[in-house]
This record gives sequence, structure tokens and C-alpha cells, in this order.
Amino acid sequence: QVRLGVVGCGLASGGLHGPGYAHPEIDLVGFTDRPSNYESKTVPMAERFSVKPYLSIDEMLADDSIDAIDICVKEPGHYEMAKKALLAGKHVLCEKAFTDSLDKAKDLIALASERKLKLMVVYNYRYMASVMELKARIDSGEFGDLTFISICGHGYTFHHSIDLLRHLCGEV
Repeated sequence: QVRLGVVGCGLASGGLHGPGYAHPEIDLVGFTDRPSNYESKTVPMAERFSVKPYLSIDEMLADDSIDAIDICVKEPGHYEMAKKALLAGKHVLCEKAFTDSLDKAKDLIALASERKLKLMVVYNYRYMASVMELKARIDSGEFGDLTFISICGHGYTFHHSIDLLRHLCGEV
């Protein structure tokens, strides 16, 4: 069982990630947000999921019982938070955009590799049953050599479309 702390108390964590953590292999331990949001966001979110509210990410990272951190805040904080978590020995799941530069992304990947920690960006569409089925059929050669593939999505999901094209068809 993975003991998980969630950073960020907004829509992604409360409406999407939190409910998804009701799984026998996950022990949701707590939530944190900015210290200034402790009373208004962190405490209510923690109460909603019956877990511990942490005053800050530093307090959460100091908790040795936590194995992994889910970073659900807006991007410019991803790099710094992910790096802190990796340095604290925590596995990291990070919302998009992963970082604001390729160099920062490579730095986090190298750090996770050095410390033998998992580091993953939330590209959850890859794990939908329909996508896994399509991937298996493409990989089996059922459709022959693909010369064209089209994916539709609304404006906010463009990054998922790009990821799925790369996942299904290889590097572009």
C-alpha cells in the first residue's frame, strides 16, 4: 500500500485525484496547500477525505510515513515542489505542465533516477480501457503500418492528445 500526500486543495485534487484514491492499494494520508490557505482550503479538504491537514509541503515531506506526493498545484510551482519531494525521498506524481523548461524536466528525471524514485506526470488517459485496447491492437500489427491517426479533444485537453499520439504511435 502506498501512503500518499496531496499538495494543492483545488479542483484537480478535490474533484479528480482525491476521489480516485479510494483504492485498496492507496492510503491517502493528508492534504496541504499554501500556509495562507490552511483554514480556508486545507482543513476542509482534509476533513472531506478524513485525513490529516498539513500546514505546508515542508511539514508533509517531513512525515516519514508518507511514501509519495501528488502535486496538484498550478505550474510554476511544480519544479520546486517535485525537487523538494524527491530530495526528501518521496515518489512524485505531478500534474501538467510538468515543468516550464526541458532542462528542469531533465533535472527531475535525473534526480529521481539517482534516488531510485518514481516520477510521473499525470497523463491518465493512457490508462483508460479503450486506449489500452487500442494500444494493444496497434502494437499487435492488427492495423498494419499506421500512416495517419487523428485525435479530437477540447481546448483544455490538447496535452492529452499530444501524449496519446506519442504513446500510441511513438516519438514524433
